[in-house]
Amino acid sequence: MEKLISVIVATYKRSEGLIPTLESIRLQEYKNKELIVTDDGSGKEIIEIIDNYLDKFKDDFINVTFIKNETNLGTVKNVQNAYKIAKGEIIKVLSPGDLFYDKNVLSYINHYFSKYSPLIACGIPRTYHKHGDNVEDDFTYNYSTYFNLNNTKKTIFNMLYASRYIVGATLVFHQDIFTKQNLFLPDSVIYAEDLIQLYAVLKGIRIHLLNGYFIWYEHGSGISTNEDASCLNKLINDNMSFFRWLIDEKKVDKKTARKISIKIEILLKSRFPSKMLRYVKDFSFLEYKLQERIGSRTNYHDAILMKHKTFLDKQKDGFIELIKKGNA
Repeated sequence: MEKLISVIVATYKRSEGLIPTLESIRLQEYKNKELIVTDDGSGKEIIEIIDNYLDKFKDDFINVTFIKNETNLGTVKNVQNAYKIAKGEIIKVLSPGDLFYDKNVLSYINHYFSKYSPLIACGIPRTYHKHGDNVEDDFTYNYSTYFNLNNTKKTIFNMLYASRYIVGATLVFHQDIFTKQNLFLPDSVIYAEDLIQLYAVLKGIRIHLLNGYFIWYEHGSGISTNEDASCLNKLINDNMSFFRWLIDEKKVDKKTARKISIKIEILLKSRFPSKMLRYVKDFSFLEYKLQERIGSRTNYHDAILMKHKTFLDKQKDGFIELIKKGNA
């Protein structure tokens, strides 16, 4: 049975990579798909690009919705508003520059959700940088969080203490996560949408892992991988707001609340660029303690990739030509 899948594209003042992202959705073999584009006040140029694309290809989707926010709401509210109107049983979010890996991703998602009924799942990102017509793989991403998802304690440690989150672009949700679990971030969180995964595991919700490459992920283009000090401070402020909300609203037990309070103290020390080094050192120590338990980064990283190597090798390069082509 083909479940309706809602794919949400969240845009804000970035046309580069937008058309390849939309094309990676349109060209899916899977036909029972809804497209929601939610723009966060980008202005006339971006709106025009999207309007032209949707007018040309609207018949390739079961339903098309274009949300045009006149003012900037922030990443989290922009996306969460789209969650609320999505008609699909399965919901997936992409940003410009991030693409479905190949034409079979939605078919695989439907198969997995039909068979295992997860509330949240994720796949493996293949991270890249684009330089002109060249697409270069970025092998710096650490996959340890992905391969510990069956172990709730390690997953929480990875996310809460070592700040090792799953790439948000790879997350897929069942609509029940919003309609029944009410898994929405508070209004005080403006940019850090990836915190939804920590919220989920703290509530005891398991994140399933879909085998193989799932997304072409443009590293460095979004706020979560941008090394600019202002972006880092926005994320730190969002993290503090989220953690305080968890404690104030009693979303976690007392033991977890005490641990979160320690995390807040570390974040308070790192709010300003001059103290970023301390922030990095604090978490480097926690990361070292984690690696002490699971082996060195290199050996562990190689081992978990080798575990999936046969499947990954079969996938070739997927939609790499869409990335090279860009908006042309």
